[in-house]
Amino acid sequence: METDALTAHLDRGWDLLGRGQLTEARISANQILSIDEDAPEGHALLGAICAAEGEAEEALEHFQHAIDVEPDYIDAVLYAADLAIHPMQDFELALRFCGQADALAESAEERFDVDLLRAEALWGANRVAEARSVAQRLLPLPHGDSAHCVRVARLLIDVEFADEAIPLLRSAATSPEYAEDAQYYLGIAYEMLGNYQAALDSFVEARKAAAVVEHPDWLPNADALRRLLNKVAVQLGQPLAGLAEAAIHLSECPPIELIVEGLDPRALVFLSGAAAGSEAARLNVVFVYLGNLGRFARCEREARRELYRSLLLELAAFYQLDAELVESLVGRGCQGEDEDCADQ
Repeated sequence: METDALTAHLDRGWDLLGRGQLTEARISANQILSIDEDAPEGHALLGAICAAEGEAEEALEHFQHAIDVEPDYIDAVLYAADLAIHPMQDFELALRFCGQADALAESAEERFDVDLLRAEALWGANRVAEARSVAQRLLPLPHGDSAHCVRVARLLIDVEFADEAIPLLRSAATSPEYAEDAQYYLGIAYEMLGNYQAALDSFVEARKAAAVVEHPDWLPNADALRRLLNKVAVQLGQPLAGLAEAAIHLSECPPIELIVEGLDPRALVFLSGAAAGSEAARLNVVFVYLGNLGRFARCEREARRELYRSLLLELAAFYQLDAELVESLVGRGCQGEDEDCADQ
């Protein structure tokens, strides 16, 4: 009976997690651990919930606990490898987990999952030749679901196999759930191949397919953005004409007119004004696209980090700032941004 109850809670927990109901999913995970405090399935589920909440370190602890209890639990090893890549960016740790999974993989699908994660980790570790070699083993895909088509295509684009990515993305573009992602990456692939008309058409289709999502409560408002903008300016340590007076405008995503002119449909920030190089460089408006931010940031801390990075890079380009200074700031992250931006 305990086994039946554990299975029921497990099925319910993963279903709730898939629907984004994290609080309810956590209740199911806790019910599993109340039956068996060491249940590897319960810790794996709780790890996935923590990962969805942006708590990567806590998630990794749960995945590792599941592996320690059941060393041949390949799903937990794969979850841990995925987490180490996204968002921890600890690529050597991810490769160690891939090595563990190698010894456990039995089916073609499991070997495919290991190779996909290994290729992503190698790419992240800047071991490009190795990543390209492993990426070639992924085709043809053992299954044609759209999620895998998009993920593999993204990797193929990274390792400059854009031709091979296009059929996968065309297939995924027929799925309403993945059409936006597929069209966006089709635009990237066509751009790499020099087919700028097809790239533009795909970017416009991605913009059309972008669903309007309800903004999470933790997305920044104009006041919080002003504080973050000021933080970036202080860290740059240089006079930036017009920054203090610049207006901040919040909208969903870039308009098609800017996409046609070359702006990334998934840009988080766009700066309007007279850029450096003109007679009187001056920033007038900072456009922030909360719809794009809400799609890719999973928590408040992640949103601040991504916005900090985007603002820093855009301001550096706008004012033509020293590249070494900007690179060092990107690497350090926004020191103190938690305090500066937490008050919404």
